[in-house]
Amino acid sequence: MASPAKKNKNHQNKQRAFPRVNLPGRVYIHDENRLFIAPLNNISAGGLFIDGLTSITEGAEVKIVVKSPTLQRSIQACGHVVRVEKNGRVGLAVQFDSITKDTQVVIQDAVDHAQYKAVQAKLAA
Repeated sequence: MASPAKKNKNHQNKQRAFPRVNLPGRVYIHDENRLFIAPLNNISAGGLFIDGLTSITEGAEVKIVVKSPTLQRSIQACGHVVRVEKNGRVGLAVQFDSITKDTQVVIQDAVDHAQYKAVQAKLAA
C-alpha cells in the first residue's frame, strides 16, 4: 500500500493535465466583491498560481485577466480558487473553468516557447 505522501503526490500529478511554466506578468483577479492585482507566478492551459495573494477563499469563483510580455495578448478566463497557500510559498492557485480554445492556444504557445528556451539553455551549458 502506498504511503499517504506518495498517494498525494500521485494525485497531484494526475491533476496536472497541462504543463506549466513560470512567466512574468500581472494578474487582475475579481471575486464577487473585490478586484486584486498581483504577480503571476506560473501558468498552464488549465490554471495559474498567483504570488502573494491570500485574500480570496478556496472555492471562490473568480474572473481573471493576465497580462504578460511573454503572452501574444492579454488573456481572460473564469475559474475557481483551488488552493490558498499561507506558509512557505504564499499565494493562491486558480483552476480555469471557462476559457476559449484560442486563449488555451495563446497560453500553450507561451508554455512551449519557455520550455524550448529552457532546453536550449541546458544544451548550451
